Amino acid sequence: QGSNYSIAYAKKNKVADDDNDEEEETEDDKVNLASTFVAYLKHTMLYSTGEEATADNDNAVRSIYTSILYHSNYGKSCAGKTEEETRYMKSFFDACIQFETVKMGRRKDKKKKKGRKMELCKLYETAIGFYANGGGGSYWRKVVDGYQRDLDDVKYSF
Repeated sequence: QGSNYSIAYAKKNKVADDDNDEEEETEDDKVNLASTFVAYLKHTMLYSTGEEATADNDNAVRSIYTSILYHSNYGKSCAGKTEEETRYMKSFFDACIQFETVKMGRRKDKKKKKGRKMELCKLYETAIGFYANGGGGSYWRKVVDGYQRDLDDVKYSF
């Protein structure tokens, strides 16, 4: 929903700014959705980590990454994305994982901690699937291997 609006908005503004509507879109003209996602997520995280942090703030952060990773096709695979988008998605995954890791460490209630641990595992699995399904060479293979090691650490930790 949000990503479709961003594309439509960007295209609308591009057409309004150009006198020549038939001009082809270049690589520089494309909107980098992943960078927008990272900026929005980090902005929202600022309000969920301070002294005024509430469950609503945490839910807002989770709502952002849940929508992108689990309820849209954008977060399914790096196939068809530019190198820059793929790098920004790594930042996005890392920010989500860091958020859940910090939140899990603060939990005293074992049931809630277990739920955060399951969410963290799901994030790692999604990141692994994102990069494993898109190819991209040895660098991304190393990223997948790193996420897999971290996932194993989380799964088998106490």
